[in-house]
Amino acid sequence: MNALRIFILTVAVAVSFSVSAGPNDPLFVSLTTDEPHRARMALSFGKHHFDNGHPLSVFLSDKGVFIGVKSGAGKYAEQQTLLNDIMKAGVDR
Repeated sequence: MNALRIFILTVAVAVSFSVSAGPNDPLFVSLTTDEPHRARMALSFGKHHFDNGHPLSVFLSDKGVFIGVKSGAGKYAEQQTLLNDIMKAGVDR
């Protein structure tokens, strides 16, 4: 899938969530990738909606677990900072 298709799909998901979600509807982010850009996008999306009042659950599975482990601190520093910020703010984990 090329970058334009991924961007369009991401925007479509974000718009459909924003349009159909109630003011405090929960959001579940299932992170299955260890690709840094995609992981950052998913975590940033979740954090944005969490900051706007939506309860958030983040689930790391498959290759996504590499985002949260100590051995990935060098490669995934930005993603781990996002995870730490949302965990400190009270996200479900």
